Amino acid sequence: MKTYRMIAALLAIVMLLGMFAGCSKNGGDTTDPSNPNSTIGTKTETNDEKAASTSKYTYQAEFLPIPDNIQYVNTSTISGANLYFTGSIIDGKQTYTDENGEEIEYDNYRSALFKMDVETGDCTELTEFQLPEVPEGWMGSTDLNTIQAGADGTLWAIYNNYTYRYNPPADLAEDDSMYNYYEEGENKTGLLHLDADGKELKRIEFNQTDENGNSFYVSSFFVDNSGNVYLSDWQNVYIYDQDGNQKTTVDLSENGGESLMRGQITELSFGIPLLQVQFMNPDNPAMSYRVDFCWKLADGRIIVAEYDGMAKYADISNKNRASLQAKMEYDRRRDRHLREQGVTEIVHVFYEDLLRPINLETKLLKAGVPKIR
Repeated sequence: MKTYRMIAALLAIVMLLGMFAGCSKNGGDTTDPSNPNSTIGTKTETNDEKAASTSKYTYQAEFLPIPDNIQYVNTSTISGANLYFTGSIIDGKQTYTDENGEEIEYDNYRSALFKMDVETGDCTELTEFQLPEVPEGWMGSTDLNTIQAGADGTLWAIYNNYTYRYNPPADLAEDDSMYNYYEEGENKTGLLHLDADGKELKRIEFNQTDENGNSFYVSSFFVDNSGNVYLSDWQNVYIYDQDGNQKTTVDLSENGGESLMRGQITELSFGIPLLQVQFMNPDNPAMSYRVDFCWKLADGRIIVAEYDGMAKYADISNKNRASLQAKMEYDRRRDRHLREQGVTEIVHVFYEDLLRPINLETKLLKAGVPKIR
C-alpha cells in the first residue's frame, strides 16, 4: 500500500509539472502584473537586430557610374575585384557620298575595353587593347562579341570582323548604281588572349566561311578554371589551352553540354566512353533508355555518366512539360532500371561541374572511371 501511495504521489508531481510547463504558449513569455505591457525572461528582438538578420538573405543593389562617353555596354566579366566590360564610344565623325552625290555625316563608333574597381568605382579605359582594323579600301567594322576572365587573371575575347566595299567600273553609266557592285570581304572571327591591362598576348583567327561555303559562327564560349578555352559553332567544340594552342576538336553529340563534357573527359585523360548506349526500358520496351556516356570495364563493372545540365528540370519552352516532381521521379525510376540491368555506378553531371573541371574529375574518379595516362 505504501508503494502505491508513493507511485501516486510521483504521478501527481509529474502532472503538476506538466501543467506549469503548458501554461506558457509564447515561448516562455511572462507578464509583469504591475506592468502588463512588459515581459520578463524574454529577449525581444530590436529593429536593428531584425534588420541585421534580414540582411543575411537580402541582396542590395549598388549603382556605380560609368564614363559619360560610353554609349552602350555590350558584355562584361568579373575577375577578382575588377569588372571588365566593353562599351561603344563615339570616336569622331565619318562621311559617305550617297548615290545622289550628297555627303552624309555620321558618328563613328569603336569598341573599347574598360576596367572598373568594384570596391572604389574607379573606371579606366584599357588603351593597350586594340581590335584589328578594317583593311584600307574597305568599309565595315570589327566588334567585340564577348569576354571571359581566366583563372590566372588574364582575359579572353571573341571578336567579329565584317568588311565590304562597292567596286563599280570607272565608266559607271548614269542609269546604273554603285550599289549594284557590292563585294563582301574576307570576314573573320577571332579569339584574343589579353593580359590584365588589355594587351594582346595571342590572336587566333577563323574564316567565317570555309572552302565549302559553310559558315562558322561562335555560338557559345567559356573558360574553365584550368585555363582551357571552349568554343562552339553548333557543329563542333574547339578546345584551346591557356596559351592559345588548339588541343582537340569534339563533334557535337546530342547537345552542346554533352559535347563540352565529352571534351573535358578527354582532356582529363579518362578512358574514352561509349556514347548513347541503349538499355531496356521496362515501362516502355519500344522506347529504350539511352545514356550519354558509358564505360564497360573488364572486371564487369558498368559506369554511366549523364549530363543533366540545368534546363532539364526547368524547361519552360514545352507547354506539355511534366512537373518537376514527375521528372525527378522519372529519373529515379530510370536509374533503378539501369541498376537492375547491371549498371554499377551512375554519375549525374551538371553545368556547374563543367565550369569547374575538378568537380567532374572528382565525380568520375569516385565512380571508378579509369584514366588512360
